[in-house]
Amino acid sequence: MSKLNLSLKIGKTKIATATGNSGHTTSTVRGEGKEDFPFPSIDVLVEKSVKRAAKKAKTRKPRQKKAETTGKTEGVSSLLPDLSNLKINQVVPTGQTRETYTDGQVMLKGADGLQELMIKRQFDALYEARFGEMHAAVNWARANMADKYQKAIDSLDKQLTKLEDSYRQALPQVIDELKKQNPGAPINAVVQKAIEVLDEELSQIIYILKVYTDCFQQLRDGKHTSLLNAVTFFFEQSHKLYWGGDLHVDGGTSPVDAGTERIGDVFLGRVTEMGLATIPGSRGPVGAHAVQIPYEMLDFIPINLPLFGHEARHNVFHDVVGLEQELTAAVGKAVLAAHKAGTLKFNTDTIKLGKQEVPTEQLMAKLYTDWLSEIDADLVGGVLFDGPAFGENMVMSFPAMMIRDGRVSEKVNLLRTGSGYELKKLRNGSVALVFEEHPVDYVRVHIVAAALDEIGFPDSARKLRELADFAVGDELPTKITFRQMGAKPGAGMVIELPVDDVIAVAPVVAKAIIRTPLKAHGGKSCGDLVMWTKKRQDKVEALTDILVKDSSELPTDKGDIHAPYIGAAATLAYLKLVREMKMEPADAALMVSKNALAMLEKLSKQAVKTA
Repeated sequence: MSKLNLSLKIGKTKIATATGNSGHTTSTVRGEGKEDFPFPSIDVLVEKSVKRAAKKAKTRKPRQKKAETTGKTEGVSSLLPDLSNLKINQVVPTGQTRETYTDGQVMLKGADGLQELMIKRQFDALYEARFGEMHAAVNWARANMADKYQKAIDSLDKQLTKLEDSYRQALPQVIDELKKQNPGAPINAVVQKAIEVLDEELSQIIYILKVYTDCFQQLRDGKHTSLLNAVTFFFEQSHKLYWGGDLHVDGGTSPVDAGTERIGDVFLGRVTEMGLATIPGSRGPVGAHAVQIPYEMLDFIPINLPLFGHEARHNVFHDVVGLEQELTAAVGKAVLAAHKAGTLKFNTDTIKLGKQEVPTEQLMAKLYTDWLSEIDADLVGGVLFDGPAFGENMVMSFPAMMIRDGRVSEKVNLLRTGSGYELKKLRNGSVALVFEEHPVDYVRVHIVAAALDEIGFPDSARKLRELADFAVGDELPTKITFRQMGAKPGAGMVIELPVDDVIAVAPVVAKAIIRTPLKAHGGKSCGDLVMWTKKRQDKVEALTDILVKDSSELPTDKGDIHAPYIGAAATLAYLKLVREMKMEPADAALMVSKNALAMLEKLSKQAVKTA
């Protein structure tokens, strides 16, 4: 096989494609951050759509040929007279021809005019079905959303107009080409096939634009408006808290130079059938961050707010210029430096990759930098914003989201110990190894525990490790297995890493993410900007006691209360009620979520009054 490239460089991800999530892992939908979506030219769009249709036609099974017919149709010809010699009556008045019959020509030309106008609009119902509601949502947003959203709304309107124009120009051409390739096919079938292949060619752009128009539509329609506003408020407060500004004043103070953030605190949300995810605004042209709220979590969103903190961090990670690249380099260097210094030791010096033997420290550096976006979101957006509650929520939520063939309590293996990788061919002929970006569940929980140790919560770290060991199964795993994604069963290289070696890297990476000074932060580390402390934990425990008592009153003697504290308290209150066994867990979740949401709404009103 070709030589593997273990470079720590960040690879680019194609626009608006959701990362794999294995059914229970939060995802980040990414784009390229360009001014416009990469709309293909009309000629290219038509060509690709026609090729797509031809490719599909080849995969279909040929239909059985109809029985050949003679001149007479059996069972019908005997019932009808012979019409072959029937004469047609004169169709124009006597003495006139079709060309000289003025009234007839006027009728024909009149019909031509109406036909011309009708043909121009023959697909308008389709266009309206595809784009009408999207335009309506944009128009509502322009009239009703705050000023900070207007730039994103203008960009969305521009992209939506381009999309519809492309569709309008391409569809008739695709239909004409398919008619040529399929003579005799019913016109309705040709039209439907043209729509199908054109939708597929533009699916990524249609999807991403609909995400944003759905956000505005749901705010407008009112069914989930209160919840969407609460989630948006949570994101806004997390953003301001991260930069160290006054949470009740727009902007606050920031350790970075003005303009370093591409988007800032422009957040939207929508309720969706997809898993918990976010679209960092800096990755696409629209210019707003969009969180995806799963329908299946609607009854207990406040309890899962610590996981939303993970999503909030994704937005910052991809938004601050240079942060992703700088932190990636810092993590890779930290792993290699710790091994060189002898503070990071492995049980094996090399790892087998196919026929090659790769130094363990290099492969571990590669693994953790490929995982970095998710680890950073766990540690900064989760641990530094929510403390121990994030880890306890994570280890509980993973199996809750993943298992659907029975109760979680009836299962044993609740955390994954395997994942995947890709081999991507590079221009120089080498093959780049790219690990799936979500850390393996069992290791992931241990990484969060390492971060809790790093910030001074050793008891919580120990408890989390114990929970990871309990949830992983009857036997502790000894290796983590990676298989090639997309390969046929039994094909592809299998990579096996010793669990102890993978976990040994966690403290090094946690410290690098939390403590490394970064130019993108004006010389400050992530831990300098936000840190979970005992004082914050005390506030959370006070909120927890209130929620357990079925109350939504905010304490007045604990200083400032921020949205992330309520999410952390909701998690701990729920677990406390489950431990006490005084009510059914699902009922406890509903009670806590109701009161925590009320707390968020009160906090939001306070913020408006003091702004």
